[in-house]
Amino acid sequence: MLSKLVNKFSNNRDGSSVSSSMRERRFHLFVHTLDVTPDHSILDLGGDSATWLGSGLEQNVTLLNVTNPKQRDLDAGFTCIKGDACDLSLFANQQFDVVYSNSVIEHVGDFDRQKQFAAEAVRVSKKYWIQTPNRFFPVEPHFLFPFFQHLPSSLQKLVALKWPYSHLKKWNQSDEAILDELSRIRLITHIEMKTLFPDAHIMREKFYGLTKSFVAWKS
Repeated sequence: MLSKLVNKFSNNRDGSSVSSSMRERRFHLFVHTLDVTPDHSILDLGGDSATWLGSGLEQNVTLLNVTNPKQRDLDAGFTCIKGDACDLSLFANQQFDVVYSNSVIEHVGDFDRQKQFAAEAVRVSKKYWIQTPNRFFPVEPHFLFPFFQHLPSSLQKLVALKWPYSHLKKWNQSDEAILDELSRIRLITHIEMKTLFPDAHIMREKFYGLTKSFVAWKS
């Protein structure tokens, strides 16, 4: 029963799940709010082709990830670059009409790294849309355990390795990979988002009256 509830809440591959429906609504809001058109050059930091296929925007999207390009992204015709989103020195100032990122900035490490990510996203873009989960939402979105982000480090490690419903467990990641991912995740508060993106609008994405995530956007 618990497994079904977790899956209904978090499975991005299930179009009826809470996570998928919120992601779809957010994407439509992104396109409308930033007035994104097929003529815009778009840099997606940490994303993949699944976000863009069928949107009509595919032709000018560049995907940047720290890992080697996925074959399905290459097969779909996307420009794929292996790189660090905290160092976009290969791109010029305002090289892209739009920079987009969904649930990535919380994965890059400590607050200094997050500041580098934000500064680079702003530098290379004319418009941007950066989404991230809210640190104070009751259920941590990666390990799917209540108040996980507020537990002591020793308990976080124990839960991360033993709790069977996290995304990493469902993806059959090794214990080493799970602990590595845990060491790099740092959820962000509303005040920190305002600090990271001082010139942006900060949108609160709600779920049953609670702020589930933030979006920093500028058009």
